[in-house]
Amino acid sequence: MIRECVICGGAFESRQNRKTCSGACHAENRRRHQTEANHRAAQEQAARRGRSTAAGRALAGVNAAARAAHVSYGQYVAIQKDAEARKLRPEEVKARLEAASTW
Repeated sequence: MIRECVICGGAFESRQNRKTCSGACHAENRRRHQTEANHRAAQEQAARRGRSTAAGRALAGVNAAARAAHVSYGQYVAIQKDAEARKLRPEEVKARLEAASTW
């Protein structure tokens, strides 16, 4: 079967499912595919890293607020969720945080 090389465009005889005509074209085709795969993997990793970094910053902010109120992260989140469910005013939330303070 006569095929056309995907790299140089030359015609070549192939009984197998080859895409290139020579070893040099094969190496170039392999290099191109590897470059594309590396680029795609880098983009996926950057996307994953961006999500985790933003989430980490949000978590760090909540943890810093908890430490400033002298309570653990778990206590702080529990008090905030309870205050949200009960629709407490900020003064009442602050009072609960001070009452839970262990330091």
